[in-house]
Amino acid sequence: MRLRDHIEKLNYFVACVEHGTLRKASAAIGVGQPQLTKVIKQLEDLLETQLIIRSRQGITTTKDGQLLYDEGKRILRSVDKLEFSLNQSNEELNGEITIGTYDSISRYFFPDFIKYMNSLFPKLSISLYTSRSDDLLSKLRKGKIDFAVFVGKNKSRELESKVVYEDHFCFYQSNKLEKSFTKSLIYFPSALEEDSMKEMTKNFSVFHNCMNLETVLSLTSSGLGVGLLPTKVAQEQILSGKLKHIYPSQKFTPHNVSIAKSKKSDSIEVNIVYDEVLRFLNIWLGH
Repeated sequence: MRLRDHIEKLNYFVACVEHGTLRKASAAIGVGQPQLTKVIKQLEDLLETQLIIRSRQGITTTKDGQLLYDEGKRILRSVDKLEFSLNQSNEELNGEITIGTYDSISRYFFPDFIKYMNSLFPKLSISLYTSRSDDLLSKLRKGKIDFAVFVGKNKSRELESKVVYEDHFCFYQSNKLEKSFTKSLIYFPSALEEDSMKEMTKNFSVFHNCMNLETVLSLTSSGLGVGLLPTKVAQEQILSGKLKHIYPSQKFTPHNVSIAKSKKSDSIEVNIVYDEVLRFLNIWLGH
């Protein structure tokens, strides 16, 4: 027997992982705990590997178990989308979706994306909630938003996340930079999170703490100091010759763009919009 002959069991396995215990999974999907235990044992025998570790705290996936969960979730989502496409027209996709994001993405990516989605699904309402990444992930865990595009790492086991784009901060200066401003550092808070950056900041005596990257870019381009910017944000002005690297061979604090949603989300609407955002982000970021 091959795994493809047991696809229906993936739904049970995914539910067990997402709910954290067999008891909670049993109550959520209406299948007895003995049956869930049997299904997991059948999958482990079939794949010849341990998939979960059970303890008083609940279920923990092994490395192979996490791989099966990730791929199983993707397969089940594809099945849901296929079923929706076969049984309903685009116009029937409706409801409200709230996407959490941060300023840079909301300004440059989402205007065209929302217009595109509105042309496909005119009855679907998409709202944006912009904030810092830590707040976005907090809102996502509490169910206040449907999914989030954020910067950094997801450390919550409640969320399913994927790194869309790997970037890093570098030091830049404008051709307009005057000597009197060379000791001024313009930065976004997350740029200084790593301990290695503390040594670099000793060269500066004035600090401009900016809450969005556009402000860092604007002040740096105006020659008001040295700016810490992700390479993607600085790219256009580097190519036009308005900015230049100070340490071109060095990479500093990571600035990774990721997307996340709750592992318990089973909304077809959320999954369709989530997948479309992921696809468009890959195109927009040049993948």
